[in-house]
Amino acid sequence: MNLLKILLLLRSLPIGDLLKFPKDLKNSEEVGSWLGTVLDALDVLSDLTDTEIDDKIVDSIAAVLNDDEAWKSIHSIFVVLFLAKDDVVNVECPAAVTRVANKAGFNPLIIISIVQAVIAFLRLFKTEEN
Repeated sequence: MNLLKILLLLRSLPIGDLLKFPKDLKNSEEVGSWLGTVLDALDVLSDLTDTEIDDKIVDSIAAVLNDDEAWKSIHSIFVVLFLAKDDVVNVECPAAVTRVANKAGFNPLIIISIVQAVIAFLRLFKTEEN
């Protein structure tokens, strides 16, 4: 990929919206909207690769976000993990998330791992602000 294509790609991404982190992480609509923006950007980026796994990951996360019951379950896990004092918190994967994951053909624990990665990312910025 040449430099011009990379610059055009970066210009097309909603960088400003990506950096507008949710103010209230307990608000599932606000967090879901922000994650939707992140997914839109990841979808554009995943289309640039020759691999299919990144496309499947984006599609799987989108399936969870688009399933109200699954999203509410994931968001509740997100809140528990984000507010936890310890780095390691034992949570079970909710049935709604397991259902969506099985339907999409992937291990539901991947969703928990993604939630933990997003939390680690957000904590970096939270620490920077304080």
